[in-house]
Amino acid sequence: MDQPDVELEEWQRQWQELGGREDLSRSLAERVARDGRKARRDLALEIVAAAASTATCVWLLVDSRGKPVVAVACAGVLVFTGVWVTKLLTLKHGSSHADVSGLDAFIALTRQRLAEEIKWQTFRRRGLNVMTLLIVPWTIWAVWQRYPLYQSNPWLGVAEVGLLLGVLIVAFTHLPRKLRGLQASLRRFDALVDDRTLR
Repeated sequence: MDQPDVELEEWQRQWQELGGREDLSRSLAERVARDGRKARRDLALEIVAAAASTATCVWLLVDSRGKPVVAVACAGVLVFTGVWVTKLLTLKHGSSHADVSGLDAFIALTRQRLAEEIKWQTFRRRGLNVMTLLIVPWTIWAVWQRYPLYQSNPWLGVAEVGLLLGVLIVAFTHLPRKLRGLQASLRRFDALVDDRTLR
């Protein structure tokens, strides 16, 4: 037996209490403005992260004097960052600065933003899979190249490999949960704006 969606029922109750398209439009306008601020903040954070990874790669290349293991890793990160930023700007830039009014436009924009966020999180998950496929052979090669250092400092090898594994485990755990949450939010929103819930 299906469990009732408590969050959806609460949203329906609150929105039905608003009474009328004008009040509903005002409520959605507040959500659109809030979502717009969040989208711009997320976009800025992604750009800052991309810039930081690029700067780190440049620093590593200079510091290592172009060692092959570092150069290959940095080349991969830079290509990945370029694809990442291009996809991000292509997908999310327009709706983060949208200027709309009216209930129907607010509903359409909110759906669009949720759909774009689902596409973005799907891209991130697929990108993580690709990155992992590239990281595994690179890690084996890097460990082999640095084996003398790890022999004299075993804690260093454990720390570096452990940190990498920890990041991957967190990412593989977080991204699917985030994607499922967004898909559930879109379903709830669609149910909320269905004619039956707006009467």
